[in-house]
Amino acid sequence: MVAESKVLTGLMERRTLEAEFARLTALTDPTEQEQQAAAIAGRGHAALTFLLSLLDTDDPLVRGRLGLVAQHLPRAELVPALRGAANRAPARPAADRVRISAAIILERFLAEPVDDLVAAGMGDPDQVARQSLRELMRAMQHEPLALLEYLAQLAQQPADAPHLLLQAIPASGDGWQMIALLRMFAQERDPALARGALEQLSRTRSRAAAQALTCLAATLPPPLAALAERGRRKVQMGIGPGRGEPELDPAPWHAPGRAWRVLASPVDGAGSQLIWFVGQLADDEPAASLSLITDVTGGLRFAGFQRIAEAELPSPAAAGARHRIRVANSSEALLLEVSLETGRQLVREALALHWAQDTLPPVEYRLFNPLIWLAEPPSAAQPDGAAADTARIAPAAERTAIAGLLDHPAFAGWRWPGGRLQADGSQPRGDLITDIARTQFGPEIKTRYAKSLQKMARWLLLAGDAEAAAAAQAAADEVQAQPAEESIFLRRLIGLGIDFALARRAARKRAPALESDNS
Repeated sequence: MVAESKVLTGLMERRTLEAEFARLTALTDPTEQEQQAAAIAGRGHAALTFLLSLLDTDDPLVRGRLGLVAQHLPRAELVPALRGAANRAPARPAADRVRISAAIILERFLAEPVDDLVAAGMGDPDQVARQSLRELMRAMQHEPLALLEYLAQLAQQPADAPHLLLQAIPASGDGWQMIALLRMFAQERDPALARGALEQLSRTRSRAAAQALTCLAATLPPPLAALAERGRRKVQMGIGPGRGEPELDPAPWHAPGRAWRVLASPVDGAGSQLIWFVGQLADDEPAASLSLITDVTGGLRFAGFQRIAEAELPSPAAAGARHRIRVANSSEALLLEVSLETGRQLVREALALHWAQDTLPPVEYRLFNPLIWLAEPPSAAQPDGAAADTARIAPAAERTAIAGLLDHPAFAGWRWPGGRLQADGSQPRGDLITDIARTQFGPEIKTRYAKSLQKMARWLLLAGDAEAAAAAQAAADEVQAQPAEESIFLRRLIGLGIDFALARRAARKRAPALESDNS
């Protein structure tokens, strides 16, 4: 009876772990993933045994989630157990799957060396590459976003691994999964890999390849963009009339038939701006949306895809219309309706910063950018009704306009952050502002504010507020030209930050007194 009870208990625990792990693989929010992984690891030795039993997998998503669980298990037990499982793996191809899974978890999630596992051999490299691509295609058929996890794991492999995969792709067909992988390879930092991917796409006679090259021509640095455009023309000429696609692309980065609109936030005091591409259908199907956050000196900082209910979106309007929408913390966000081309231009400007700095935009942007470059504007779309240049303010009115700029609703939240404020209010306000301006507003900070103001001038112009746009441009010029302590705009900015910091400090001091009174 005791033995039967133990078997039954073990079986029930296994089923519980299977259910909890299935939930982990379905989660997309990183915080929720971490919490669920920790909960699974909290089951102790049973979780370790369960993890080892799943190493024989070819699913990159499963490997990634196993890595999350591994980070919460006792390292002293886990590391030797992973190495032992890899060494005891059965005959190929299972041995390769177990060894690859163990190596990925050890290196990527536990920062452990894996040279011994690699040296043990993974079979013929070409055969392993072809098998890896077959695994990817199966995983993407179930979940297209498995490509992200696959690329993250690939980044932990030797530098020649992507090139081996590139050589194996032609034998794997021209299905949508391989087109997506080639498109991602073309956006990597390795020039040889990028050019090789472009060459393969240029030899693939399908509309999917032509679309991939269209996107790459818009998003790659100029030399590679020219290759992509030549390849696109070559593929387009080679596609015969009525030639069918081998397989429709079911991935979320392919959203045909939608009318796309763009909403742009003002630039905030930190130099960030939200650019929100929204693709809507005529029926009640959720809209596809791609949110980008740009930085005035760093390019694209964030990209995120989601489907959103029509009821949560502001009603479509002509370019120049302003919307206020509720956000997660119950506050309101100000958004401006702009044309699709204006949204694309904002993205191009951010990409140019990446090209100049030799950095890559976020991987989510690289995966989902077809939503931008293949987008179709609304049928009734109107061009932005704003002139290209900002008018100038008369010199006599310039100081007043600059001083009052921070009172404009679009500048809500603009203030000096106040992180280093040491004053208690006893120092004369003007002297304190001067000290802060001299010590904390060097050339880089001034340049950031000037660039933010220039972008705000354009945003205000697109919003139809020419007077405020002129004031923002004047403030940008003044910030660049004047020492920080003499800048009207920066002194006002610092003053607002001081007021906010002192008010917050006073509120913290009052809080204990209120608690004492209530007790």
